[in-house]
Amino acid sequence: MITNLFLGSTLGVLVSSFFVCIFSINLVKLDQEILIKFSQRKIFSSAIFVIIFILCINLIFMIFGLLLSIIYMVFFDNVDRYLILSSNLYFTCFIIILNLLYLFPSIYIFKNFRFSFIIFSLPFIIIFGWIMPFFIS
Repeated sequence: MITNLFLGSTLGVLVSSFFVCIFSINLVKLDQEILIKFSQRKIFSSAIFVIIFILCINLIFMIFGLLLSIIYMVFFDNVDRYLILSSNLYFTCFIIILNLLYLFPSIYIFKNFRFSFIIFSLPFIIIFGWIMPFFIS
């Protein structure tokens, strides 16, 4: 049980790193005019703000990963592993649905970054939805 909670918090930190990477890559891809507007508003000029932002994202996703691991242990880990619908398949479906829930509001809000969100979400689905549960179980 403690191992599953640790894995959930670790996956939460990995997911937050994934979203920070998407955010930074999209920030680099922005047009010059938008970057000038951001610098005039001084949104990302303070290093302390950026550090607090990254730490808060890590903490939020760590707590979220702990909650997901508790949900996984309670609801999905009780299925017989030799069936076709094993807990890996349930966990994979859960990760795909969760990723779509993350993806659709982001696509709606950030219309300029639709393609990069889709490209970066595919490895997230593959790694966390299939490979990690396969090796964990």
